[in-house]
Amino acid sequence: MGLGLTLARRLAEMHGGTLTARSAGLGRGSEFTLTLRQSLSSNDDSALPSSERTLPEFPLSILVVDDNRDTADAMAMYFQLLGYSTFVAYSGAEALVLASTAAPDVVLSDVGLPGMDGYALVRELRKLEGFTATLFVAITGYSTNTDREAALRAGFDAHVSKPANVAKLGQLIQQLHAERRLPRKR
Repeated sequence: MGLGLTLARRLAEMHGGTLTARSAGLGRGSEFTLTLRQSLSSNDDSALPSSERTLPEFPLSILVVDDNRDTADAMAMYFQLLGYSTFVAYSGAEALVLASTAAPDVVLSDVGLPGMDGYALVRELRKLEGFTATLFVAITGYSTNTDREAALRAGFDAHVSKPANVAKLGQLIQQLHAERRLPRKR
């Protein structure tokens, strides 16, 4: 999903540094340059940009469901770095087991899961007590308008195509969660 470089760059920025990548082209290798500032105090976070020192507007719990372990773990780590609490499941069945212990604020689920696909998973989770306020986002390689409509019909609140831009995904989660918290006009 391309999360590795994004995650590494984010870690560098959180430590007041930079990470750049260069390549002369296909088959010519890549060069990665990590630059970090020398810390004067282990407790001093003043070198961090203010946006990196604060938690998201609404720190939420997120369940990431994806059968690609690297993708699931990287996405969960990214959101942990932003201040969210995260849980990971690598199948629909595993997600249902996790759901029996706690209802997350957000479920980010791949659609193409083996066994129980993401559509069936979201339908089952929506039936559970405690999931009425949960935000469900499909993150999938299935990106046609028909796929988007199928995800929304199955019960997803949003559909994001892979590879997901995690920064935009974080903004989407905050936006949708904020909209749910606003009083409804009748």
